Amino acid sequence: MDLCKDPDHLQEALAMSSLIDQQGLPLHRDIIYNLLQHCAKKKDLEASRKVQFLIVNNSSRLDSIPVLSDHLIRCFSLCGSLQDALLAFRKVVNPTVFTWNSIISAHIKVEKSQEALLLYEEMKKTDVVEDKVTFLSVIKACSRPAGLRYGMYAHDRIVRIGLNFDVMIANSIVDMYAKCRNIEEGCKVFNTMPLRDVGVYGAMISLYVDEGHATHISTLLGKMLEEGIIPSPSILSSFLKACIGVDDVAVIHYYVITEDLDVELVIGTNFVIYSRQLLRMEYAPHINFGNQGVTN
Repeated sequence: MDLCKDPDHLQEALAMSSLIDQQGLPLHRDIIYNLLQHCAKKKDLEASRKVQFLIVNNSSRLDSIPVLSDHLIRCFSLCGSLQDALLAFRKVVNPTVFTWNSIISAHIKVEKSQEALLLYEEMKKTDVVEDKVTFLSVIKACSRPAGLRYGMYAHDRIVRIGLNFDVMIANSIVDMYAKCRNIEEGCKVFNTMPLRDVGVYGAMISLYVDEGHATHISTLLGKMLEEGIIPSPSILSSFLKACIGVDDVAVIHYYVITEDLDVELVIGTNFVIYSRQLLRMEYAPHINFGNQGVTN
């Protein structure tokens, strides 16, 4: 049906599909797939429920097709109904890793981290093996002190499966340990990463700032520069909070100037520290602060 390909004709396509179903005729999976895509795009919960009815009741046994169940869960999640998503999940006889990922992600999107981790516990009791998406979701759910135990278990599983050198996963693990205030484990992962990006450096620097490790922050910034990674304004701002001398501020000022960064974004509430240290530099009188202004 051409109607099913146009999201602007969702209601007409649903009516036509329902008529076909009422006549006892089979519906092709592509029709249902397109309907779900349009429901998700429009975030139409009632339409999504009508599509679910077709999936469950049509003679084609569409409810036995895993990919449709996965998309239905995702659709309910995007429509803001976690309850519908969970009910749809519970009707799946043999959830695949994609099905588990869909329902776990649905809980994380609405900040139901504990429930997401309980679902992960349930998944572990099955024969389904986690994939990259599973771990990224679980690690995100563990990014708080109370979730550290689950996070360490997931980290161990990641190493066993061999995904620990994946840059996205390694970044998420470091970020998790940083948010859980576990410097030791975070450093271990950070130091074994073959590739590091500005995000993972930011996570480690923020952790050191919160813990008051100024020397480590300077070392990390130096390592960033050695690897050719340009510090982001947020990293420079974090670094500024821990600055202990003129040399540290000189580094920040250099990148503000050479990378044409937004001075106000970098400095934030640390303007007094920044300006006082700069005024102690030889070139301080030549610095242009725009509207900020500096006084002795």
